[in-house]
Amino acid sequence: MWEQSDAISDVSARQLSAIADLAGWASEVGIPLWLRGGWAVDFALGEITRPHEDIDWFIDVADAERVREHLVHEGWAVTRTQLNAVDLAYQGSGPEHGIGFVERRGDEVVVPYGPFAGDPWPTGMLDGPLCTLHGVTCRIITVAAHRSRSNASCRCGCPARPVARKIWPTSSD
Repeated sequence: MWEQSDAISDVSARQLSAIADLAGWASEVGIPLWLRGGWAVDFALGEITRPHEDIDWFIDVADAERVREHLVHEGWAVTRTQLNAVDLAYQGSGPEHGIGFVERRGDEVVVPYGPFAGDPWPTGMLDGPLCTLHGVTCRIITVAAHRSRSNASCRCGCPARPVARKIWPTSSD
């Protein structure tokens, strides 16, 4: 069980607790998941760099129903779907979980639904490390994949946020 440090805000503490809960449950039942977005940046750096609006994940579409059942059982509700369930948002008494789906096809990881169905995600995206932040351990997508996603629009059709170049500079910097 994760315990709050005095050095972080209550919002960050609630989000870290939600990350710990979902990552811990998924590990116990053998479901791989990957943290992405701003929290992935923070886990990679080992520090909280800014406030976050939500927690972004990738899961394999094959595990979607089990994850949904778990979150609903824990009191979360689907609040938004995008492009044929490419992205689901779950809201409970705490922060929002934004869950994007991937599909593994042999060695390739692709977008499972919507107008980009079948398009590949960056090679090796799911090979990211286990990282620990304030005692919470979670697997993240690779730095290269995050950089790729941050410099282009998201595969689910929404614009991606730029990542600060000081965190993950590109080769042109």
